Amino acid sequence: MFMHCLESNDSEWAIDTEINFGVISGNESSLFLKCRRTFKKMDEDDYSSWGSNNIIDSEMLKHFAVDRKVEFIYEVNVLKMTGFEKEKLTVRKFDESVEEFSDVVLIVEGMKFYQSKMFLSLQSSYFKSLLLGGFKEAKQSEITLNDISSQHFHSLLELIHGESSISGMFLIPKLYHHINIPDTNIDGILHLADMYDFPTAIRRCEEFLLKESKWLTAEKLELAITYNLENLKNECMSNLGLPEETMSVHTTVDTKPTKRVGCFACFRK
Repeated sequence: MFMHCLESNDSEWAIDTEINFGVISGNESSLFLKCRRTFKKMDEDDYSSWGSNNIIDSEMLKHFAVDRKVEFIYEVNVLKMTGFEKEKLTVRKFDESVEEFSDVVLIVEGMKFYQSKMFLSLQSSYFKSLLLGGFKEAKQSEITLNDISSQHFHSLLELIHGESSISGMFLIPKLYHHINIPDTNIDGILHLADMYDFPTAIRRCEEFLLKESKWLTAEKLELAITYNLENLKNECMSNLGLPEETMSVHTTVDTKPTKRVGCFACFRK
């Protein structure tokens, strides 16, 4: 059983991973190991593949085989990625390619996002007032949004357009590998969804935090309190064994999203 990264060999790239490897046998014996592995294509060296024979040899496998069959389990945690262009991670484009379907351009950190005023207004009360109300911006073809992240804003737009822009865990069916990707953009998306009043995006973020996120319960609780996510708050309190009456917590909502220690850039779910 081999894992192989299908990135082009024309450029230098690397993916640092932590691999949980298991061998499960029908004779009730098993083997579980953990190792670090960097998949890369640097200079003339090719380290884009990794397989079971890197850990266990054929003679050892015989001890686990029943009728010459054995089951392998891989769980790969992506720790860090380098050499991958942002464009390759983009699911949906909001550039000039969709200009004919737009009637307003939102500019964030110099990046232009071509959008529909009507669609944004249906999703957000903030943009409804800004784009269809009595503000001067309603007559402008280009509007600059200051002091926000273009990357998080792109993810927010993807989310309200139906994409799974929140990073998390996904399954590659043909290989039966579970790939855990750190969900590092959830706080940034929540911050913007709350700032611009996108209730659908907030709901999808809460669902992700409830069902898929790998954040610690205490970290989730901080987000739940900051952004008034009642379902998430109740679950976190239950998991922490805290009675509801003890949660008379007063928080100060900052103008910047919650920051998490040890975040890495990541693929989308």
